[in-house]
Amino acid sequence: MLRRLGGDGAFLKELLCLCQREMSRRIASVEEALLRMDPARLEREAHSLKAAAMDMETAAGQEDLEGAAVLLGRIKSAFALLSQCLGES
Repeated sequence: MLRRLGGDGAFLKELLCLCQREMSRRIASVEEALLRMDPARLEREAHSLKAAAMDMETAAGQEDLEGAAVLLGRIKSAFALLSQCLGES
């Protein structure tokens, strides 16, 4: 990725931080939809996390809220790891 950005490490870090902020917001929206037991909203919010949550969107479409909650846990774990990595750089 750094090579694709012409070796601009500062720009790469800026992009990753932007991703981190957006993921945080999206995860909160998905979590709220689960808490409200709103499969239609969950499906819309999961769609916005398409790269990370294609399976969650399918679960929401099938009204499998338990399965979606498990998938949210996995996404949150991956996001926590990304946040930790960004904090160490």
